[in-house]
Amino acid sequence: MSGDTIQAIGKWWSVQQVADGLNLHVNTVRRWLNGGLLEGIRAGRQWRIEDAALRRFMQRLHLEAEAVRAGAEPGEFAQRAAELSIQPEVMA
Repeated sequence: MSGDTIQAIGKWWSVQQVADGLNLHVNTVRRWLNGGLLEGIRAGRQWRIEDAALRRFMQRLHLEAEAVRAGAEPGEFAQRAAELSIQPEVMA
């Protein structure tokens, strides 16, 4: 495979890499993927997230956060992301 082909494919991230990079729990990233907020593909039992998809997701969250700071109500995307980010209580 030539370097041009590798460059054309782009960068793909694992759930763990995205979680580490965003300082989140891996389950939060999985909930975003399963909930359709973050685009990804399944490779067997594992998810892979294209760099461009992650950038689109982060841009959308950023734009909605800016709108909320300016006084707007949170949009559906931001509300769903927040709901899917909430960790359920761990039963002892």
